[in-house]
Amino acid sequence: MAASRMADISAELAGWSRREYRAGAAPIPEGSVGLDALARDPALLGAWFRDLLDGRAHRRRDFARAALASQLSGWMAEAVALPLVASGRLLVLDPAAIRLRWNRDGWIDAAHLGGAETVATERVDAAADAVVRALDPIFVAARAVSGYGRAASWRTAVDALLIQATNWARQTGADGAAALAAVEPLVAAVIEAAEIGFEPRVDWVDCDGTTVPVPIKSVCCLVYHVRDRPASAIGGYCQVCPLLSEEERALPLLEGLRDERRLAGQVRAR
Repeated sequence: MAASRMADISAELAGWSRREYRAGAAPIPEGSVGLDALARDPALLGAWFRDLLDGRAHRRRDFARAALASQLSGWMAEAVALPLVASGRLLVLDPAAIRLRWNRDGWIDAAHLGGAETVATERVDAAADAVVRALDPIFVAARAVSGYGRAASWRTAVDALLIQATNWARQTGADGAAALAAVEPLVAAVIEAAEIGFEPRVDWVDCDGTTVPVPIKSVCCLVYHVRDRPASAIGGYCQVCPLLSEEERALPLLEGLRDERRLAGQVRAR
């Protein structure tokens, strides 16, 4: 891909995420490590896992395991889903060129994507294969460190792809159905390439006359173990937690969508 195109994409990603994104000839963030090193050296992932345990996991090993999987997949979900739904650009990344930087607060705060190829959306299999080649080795390595299973890690990654796409649509005022339609072929191709065999769930919620797609997580992130319990019907659970019944989530989810719509409108009006 032309350097200018990759710089444009990384700038867009930086605008949508709290992570720092770089690509192409941009300097590699200081302190970052390659995906191959993460997969090869269990001490690296072990240090990341201990940061989570000693920090925001409050020594809850179950939450730390899920949080590590979420961080290992979250940057990838942003990097491939957001350019796809925002501008129709499907990226095939080179796993060998990717570098990630870990923040001691317990999250991946920067990613250098190396070079990439923009391909026609019909070549979704190539993009999915690159995703699997990037993530599968570190998911396997993470299992040895934390005990979190490969299948659960992949479900977390697939959830993240759907959530990134639909969240972007809601927060920018774009068509949620179109964003979902754009990312679903990639999701299906990743599921097939990773050989995990499950069907993600997306609910359609009527929010004041507009029906919006809302992915329901297939794996609980266990944040309710460490989150202060707010005064709500669902306490510290996520509104899209798979442990909730449809009846339990209905009103909190609708209220959350309304709050999100109001805040997004305020941001767009600035």
